[in-house]
Amino acid sequence: GFAFSRPVRWYVALFGKQLVPFVYGGVASGRSSRGTRPLGSPEVEINDPADYFRKMRRRGIIIDR
Repeated sequence: GFAFSRPVRWYVALFGKQLVPFVYGGVASGRSSRGTRPLGSPEVEINDPADYFRKMRRRGIIIDR
């Protein structure tokens, strides 16, 4: 089955700059993530993995590697 304690709304799935397409639990992978709710959850386009860390940090989200 498919169960998470919170709803999964998106997946970012990249191999380098290439999108890794898949659908799991009715949610398709893509290049977009989102910022925090207090800032209006703005959509953030991710071009490559290094870009992800930079862009999320600019929005106050620190990703633990």
